[in-house]
This record gives sequence, structure tokens and C-alpha cells, in this order.
Amino acid sequence: MPKVYIVNRSWEADEKVYIVNRAWDAKEKVYIVNRAWEADKKVYIVNRAWEADKKVYIVQNAWEAS
Repeated sequence: MPKVYIVNRSWEADEKVYIVNRAWDAKEKVYIVNRAWEADKKVYIVNRAWEADKKVYIVQNAWEAS
């Protein structure tokens, strides 16, 4: 069976912390998406990491909703 890579990240966003960890395998490729956000203060943080053709791409996006 293919290997599964899991990335777990946790952080505090004011007083409320929502963490969602997802990992799944697609054709021997592993896609991992970690999302955590605090709805009341409108803080959205998205961390994404995936492996494609033996290359690892990591994108970290953080922004505040209007």
C-alpha cells in the first residue's frame, strides 16, 4: 500500500481554535490539507502541502476577511 503522510499543525487564534486535518491518497500521491480558522474574529488560515512528481509544494496563505 502507498505511504500516507500526515501533517498536523495547531495554533491559537484569539480564544477559539478550529483545526481540521485531512489526508488522502490519490494514485500513489498524497495530498494533505490542514485548515484552521476562527470564525468570530474572521481569521482564516490555510496550510496546504502535497507531493507531485517527487516534488513537494508547500503553500501557506493567511488573510483576514473583511
